[in-house]
Amino acid sequence: MAAALNHFYTEYGHWPDFTGDGKFLDGARNAELIQVLTAHDAVNNPRRIVFFEARAAAKHGFWSSRLSSGIDPVTHTFLDPWGNPYRIILCTRKDNVIITPYSADQDQEIRASAIVWSLGKDGKQGASENDQISQGSDDIRSWP
Repeated sequence: MAAALNHFYTEYGHWPDFTGDGKFLDGARNAELIQVLTAHDAVNNPRRIVFFEARAAAKHGFWSSRLSSGIDPVTHTFLDPWGNPYRIILCTRKDNVIITPYSADQDQEIRASAIVWSLGKDGKQGASENDQISQGSDDIRSWP
């Protein structure tokens, strides 16, 4: 996902940031971004270049109606293996520094143009005792 976002930036010279803050932290915003990256949004991707491809999400388990691991065919949200939307932040200041989404982490700055993370199996951000720290959490992150 981070690579697809960087390819978009290289092609257009700007982020697909229609949020104003570069944050795609819920399913609705995630879906809007996926529509751009999969060339289904001609306003924000006028050349209709496919920057990102993923399979359709599948049922999470035999008895479950919950979808996971792909793009929800109805909402267009990109889901992690546990059925939660991936979270994404873009560096809109163009200095390749993003403030960590975990406010209690010691290293507050992430040197990246885009970060992507999953809430992990528990579906909650951060560690079980403190949602503002990443250490000890089951979250899966695109940065160290």
